[in-house]
Amino acid sequence: MDFDRLIAAKDLTPKQAAGFSFWAQPLAEALRQDAKEHMRPLIVALAGPPCSSKALFADFLAKALGDSGCPALHVRVRDFRLSKHARERLCETVHPLFAYPGQLGTHDTGELERILLALRANSLTQPLHIPSFDRAYDVRHAFSKWTVVNTLPRVVLVSGWTLGAVAQEDVALNQPVNDLERERDPDQKWRRATNNMARDHYQPLYGLFDRWVYSKPPSWDAVCQWNQRDHEVWIKRMSDRGVQLSDEQRQGGEIFSQLSQRFALESVARLSRKSDYVLTLDADRRITSFARTRND
Repeated sequence: MDFDRLIAAKDLTPKQAAGFSFWAQPLAEALRQDAKEHMRPLIVALAGPPCSSKALFADFLAKALGDSGCPALHVRVRDFRLSKHARERLCETVHPLFAYPGQLGTHDTGELERILLALRANSLTQPLHIPSFDRAYDVRHAFSKWTVVNTLPRVVLVSGWTLGAVAQEDVALNQPVNDLERERDPDQKWRRATNNMARDHYQPLYGLFDRWVYSKPPSWDAVCQWNQRDHEVWIKRMSDRGVQLSDEQRQGGEIFSQLSQRFALESVARLSRKSDYVLTLDADRRITSFARTRND
C-alpha cells in the first residue's frame, strides 16, 4: 500500500501520517537488522493497552520495512475474535460478561498459534489463509476476504492488546480493580475464568515471538479517554452506514476499559521494562520517543 492510500484507508491527516511514518523508520531499520539473524521470518509482537495505536503503527511499520527491501506481514489479534454466537456459549457456560467482544478470552488463540507456527517455518508448503473479522456484524468476513500468504515475509508483525497478558496469583484476584469487577463479578467467577485463559491460551503464544515492541501510554486515564473517543467515532460510522448494532456493541466502549484494566495495567508495568523496543505516547497518542531497551 502506498503512502497516500495508507492515509486514506486509516482516515488520517497528512500530519498525523507523517508522524507515524517518521517513527516507523528507526524501528523498521532495527527490525530489518534483527531479521538478518534468523533463517526464518522474524516474529514481532506489538503490545500495549487498548487504543494505543498498535495496529495503525504496524501498518506504517510494514510499509517502511517493505520499502527497505524487507517484506513484512501484519497479523492482527483482533481478526481472531470469537463471533457473537461463540461468545454466547461462553456466557451460558462461564459468565455473562463474555458477551462483550475484544476482551481477554474472546479470541481463537489456537488458530492464531497455528498461523504463527506456519509463519515461523522456513517455507510454506501451501498458501496460508489469515482470517479477517467484521466488527460491525460481529462475525468473520467471508473466506474470500481473508489474507492469502503465498510466500513467507521476512518480518511478521502481530498487534494486539492481549499480547503479554499473564495470569496473576489467586490472591491478587480477591480485590476488585474497578466498579465492574465489584458489581458484576462479586463471586470472582469472571476474574478467575479470564485469569485461567491468560495462563492456558495466551501465555503459550509468547514463546513464538522473537522481539517485543511496547506502546507505553502516559496514564490509564488517557487509555480510557482514547477508548471512549474511538468507540464514539465507530458508533457514528456504523450509524451512517445503517448498521444495527447490538446492545453489547453499543455499550462496549463504556465498559471495555474496565474489562481490560486488570491485565492491561499489569502489562504496562512489566512490558514497558522488558520489551525489546518501547514507543512512548503522549496524551494525544502521538509517539514522542523510540527506545531500544534490549542489550545485545
